[in-house]
Amino acid sequence: MVSSMKAESLVVQSFRGINDEISLDLEDFTILYGENGMGKSSFVNSLEYLFVQKLEFLSRSTIKKSAYVNEISSKKDVLIELNLDGNEYIRLNGSRKSHSAAFDEILENTFFKNASFVINRSRLLEFIEGSSGDRYKRIMKLLGIKKLDKIQDVLSPSIKSLKRELNYKVNTYDENLKELEDLKYSLDSTCQSISNIKEVNDAVLKDIELNKKQNMGDMEKLSRLMNKNEDEYNKYINEINELLNEKDLDLIDLETDIEDYKRKLYSTNLFNLDNKIEDFNNAYEKLEFNIENDLNKVLEEYGNVASDNLKSSRYLIKTLKASADYIKFTDSDICPVCSNNIDSENIINDITEKISEINSYNEAYNNWKKNLKLLISGIDDETRNYEKLNELIVEINELSNNDIETIDLTIFSQLKSDLIEFSEFKKHLTDFNSYDFNKFCDGVKLIKFNIDNTNLDDEKEEYQNLINKLTDLEVFKKSDVDVESLKTQIQQRECDIENKTREIQQRKIESENFEKSIMRLKTEIRELENKIENYDEILKESENQLKKAEKTFKIFTNTKQEYINNMLFEIREDIKYFYDYIHNDDEIMSPDFLLSGAKKIDVHLDSFGESVDSRSFASEGHLDTLGLCIFLAFNKQFNNLGLMVLDDVLTTVDVIHKEKIANLLLEEFEDFQFIITAHDKLWVDELEELCTKYGRDNVVYEIEEWSLDEGPVISQRQ
Repeated sequence: MVSSMKAESLVVQSFRGINDEISLDLEDFTILYGENGMGKSSFVNSLEYLFVQKLEFLSRSTIKKSAYVNEISSKKDVLIELNLDGNEYIRLNGSRKSHSAAFDEILENTFFKNASFVINRSRLLEFIEGSSGDRYKRIMKLLGIKKLDKIQDVLSPSIKSLKRELNYKVNTYDENLKELEDLKYSLDSTCQSISNIKEVNDAVLKDIELNKKQNMGDMEKLSRLMNKNEDEYNKYINEINELLNEKDLDLIDLETDIEDYKRKLYSTNLFNLDNKIEDFNNAYEKLEFNIENDLNKVLEEYGNVASDNLKSSRYLIKTLKASADYIKFTDSDICPVCSNNIDSENIINDITEKISEINSYNEAYNNWKKNLKLLISGIDDETRNYEKLNELIVEINELSNNDIETIDLTIFSQLKSDLIEFSEFKKHLTDFNSYDFNKFCDGVKLIKFNIDNTNLDDEKEEYQNLINKLTDLEVFKKSDVDVESLKTQIQQRECDIENKTREIQQRKIESENFEKSIMRLKTEIRELENKIENYDEILKESENQLKKAEKTFKIFTNTKQEYINNMLFEIREDIKYFYDYIHNDDEIMSPDFLLSGAKKIDVHLDSFGESVDSRSFASEGHLDTLGLCIFLAFNKQFNNLGLMVLDDVLTTVDVIHKEKIANLLLEEFEDFQFIITAHDKLWVDELEELCTKYGRDNVVYEIEEWSLDEGPVISQRQ
């Protein structure tokens, strides 16, 4: 219930932007008007500081309380005093706070402990832009029922603890089952291992006998190879040396590494040249002789684009848009410049067409600049391709003793330079007529022709014939390796027979150890089976405890939610009524304040018959008015002092909706007093006029100026 007492005056001294003592007489509507930075918010902040001794927007910063004191003031102690009729008061003098008996109940109100009667834009947006969880926390503070959450926070860990205990027991049970399964598996595996050892030993004994037979056969073969005639091998060497001598190459002998000698032949200039020519052809295929076409396209496009009026066109568009907005906003048939009669609709259509024409022109110019940039980038790419070709030409000349000319790339660097200057409008179009791209492309193709006609087939065939003979010799030579290979194989088999004999003995020892493991595993299995039998009753008891705790928690949570929903019901209805009152001519209607989840509150709006998150499409003006409606609804329900402060909360709201908000305050809050700050003179004038129309007492204070030494200079409007 709203107090029947009325706030009569507010006294502030040495607080933030206020220096010496200032006293404001308060009416039903007390309006503080002034530009930004004039100290309006200092009066608003003083009321919040009076009730809670802190400012919410500074409480999360590192600013100390001493910073609230105005150090320029001659009085060093903060003085804030709110006086009501009947000599009732609340006063803060320095760090000493005092109040009359009438404020006992008010100060116990959670609503005032949080200074929720002071509304600014940042608080409005907290409800709209904040998360559903943050919004819930704010509402719980406003409702004064945070203790319910504390109870829930105590119950929740208890349930989690029971769950952890049950999970631990279940996991232990599962681990025991898994351990039992593993033990049984180990028992089976151990038994299988004994069986496998016998099978392996039998197989190894067979391998030993087989190795003995193979060694006997290889000994006979080795004896035959030792008597091999070397005359045929020497014949191969003599024939190859005759070919090598003809080409003035090094001769070979019995000790020469044939593989190494073949690698040297393959590394000759002849084979390297082949690779370089292939690289050149691949690079040539990647060339694109289209720069001339791209250049002509850019030059042609420039003829359709004029750059002289670009700057002026931008200013013209800005002026045209501003003119259209002014005509739409004022809805006047009088020209603001010449005061002649005008046809607003036709003028707006003409302006729109002109803006479209200028934008189309600007788009064409921007496309031309884009194409010019792409052309310059393409020239860079082509330059790199031609540089690669020049490198390959130099390498081919070195390997073949030819003198093929490289490509002159001066034209590319000059062209790029001219194009950059052209993009800056420093060159004339005719400067590009000197570039003969056809002649340049013909020169490149001639170089390609010269390289393609380099014929080395005959010499390559002779080299390949020599390499083939060396390969035949290598194959023949490898047949001699069989002697040493057989010796090695015989030795390896003898070693293998010895190792496998030792392995058989080792596996016999392993089999004996497995027999001992089987006895141990059988004992562990019996003990674990007895342990598992007692676990069933333990798990059942823990599950029953958890079910009882979860049921209790669910009942409490549902009861809490029902209690909160009941408290929010009337507030929700007020929010809907207030919002629809302000936006009765909009498609965006009927907001809803929903408790969703355990600790979440969502704010939705009905748009074209669909309920959606308010942040998804609503404008700043809609969001601000929605936040204001929420605060108004809570103040109507819980503000038992009947004093509400609106600190410049309508900066984003248009003139029409500001008037509706003023009517709402005057009609629905007849028992409330308002302190309203604003920097919009038209809004202040309209609010003053409406107060007079509704017969509500009002006073307007204008802050004319503010200085560091003097603070705000205030005058009362007569």
